[in-house]
Amino acid sequence: MLLRPTASPGLYYQCCGRGFRLHETKTDCLILDYGGNILRHGPVDAIQVKDKSGKGSGDAPVKECPKCQLMVHAAVAVCPECGYEFPPPERETHDGSASHEGILSGEITDTEYDVQTVFYGVHVKRGAGEDDPRTMRVDYQVGFNDIKSEWVCPEHAGWAQKKFEKWWTERSHDPVPDNAEYAVRIAKAGGLAAPEKIVVRKIGGERFERIIKYTLEEKPHSVSENFDLTQENDNDDPFFDDVPF
Repeated sequence: MLLRPTASPGLYYQCCGRGFRLHETKTDCLILDYGGNILRHGPVDAIQVKDKSGKGSGDAPVKECPKCQLMVHAAVAVCPECGYEFPPPERETHDGSASHEGILSGEITDTEYDVQTVFYGVHVKRGAGEDDPRTMRVDYQVGFNDIKSEWVCPEHAGWAQKKFEKWWTERSHDPVPDNAEYAVRIAKAGGLAAPEKIVVRKIGGERFERIIKYTLEEKPHSVSENFDLTQENDNDDPFFDDVPF
């Protein structure tokens, strides 16, 4: 079943619904979303339809005749004043490849990417106080204008700290830092094993992706002994944006 672009969640649901009807001789349904409908409307079993029962109070859409400058309704095909024929609206074409997004909420999609380069920076959560723990943001570039990000927690306690310690020791011979700025300085100095590939997990209906697997090069030699970690570094500008914690 092939899905073309549609702005109507109802039509999207109707098209997918044909594939969910049980038949005694069939066990699978292949839905090829070439129109980005899953990203636009979400999983087909969790569609949220806006309430349009209220009366509209806005102005009707209009357009201007390029020949006589008369303002007409946007749906008019021929200008009633001069007879100018408006060109038909361009139909939206589908993408060149089908989407890999899960069409049902909770459906898991794992995708492996080659890492082109990686960036490290200190992250301060929006609205955080001066004493709140910071994180280290890691951005993996996997394509043109395509970045997959994660946040690791050297300054947190409990489970987040244990997870960071494991993350760090898999990549570095340097001691595990307890400061986000120190961690970034070690990373930028070449103290972390470079990632070759990552596997990103997307769960249908959830906003954020998660990096669940890495293919790393060999650990580099320790670098922290070569510079003073207590020295301030004004070049590490913190990131400010939304993160899933």
